[in-house]
Amino acid sequence: MERLLRGCTTLEYLRLQAINGLSTFHVTSMTLRTIYVCCWCGRKTSQKVDHGMVIQDTPALERLLVVDLEGPTRINVISAPKLIVVCYSSDKYSELVIGSTPVQKMILTSLTPKLRTVKVLALESIGPDLEQVVSFLRCFPCLEKLYIEVLLEDFSTYGYNQ
Repeated sequence: MERLLRGCTTLEYLRLQAINGLSTFHVTSMTLRTIYVCCWCGRKTSQKVDHGMVIQDTPALERLLVVDLEGPTRINVISAPKLIVVCYSSDKYSELVIGSTPVQKMILTSLTPKLRTVKVLALESIGPDLEQVVSFLRCFPCLEKLYIEVLLEDFSTYGYNQ
């Protein structure tokens, strides 16, 4: 599949759906502008497999949208200088790395460099930890739009009564 993708020299939109059987998927494209991942199926096996996606040499990539409960364990964006929109869910990934800035469950592990190209950020959180979100946002100093969805699975865990 990776070879097929490299051969598509005019592809601008990639939707990956019902992905199964891959431990790590590499995306390399000079023309790709949007990557949308939904329904990553690999985790539903009985064996523990760490899934991942490596996005490299994608100079035209503007949008990375991974909206899936069974998303990759690790997403590594090595080179995407035009990345403007990131849809990120803290519950779905063990690690997100953009450039040399690793983020683990919305906790910055390195503050340099700042991700100045990202203008739109969508976050999904499973708890009301505002300090953690504010700390995470410091990595994106040029944001113009921010979307946050808070999912409280068990209100009593956070000291709230239903």
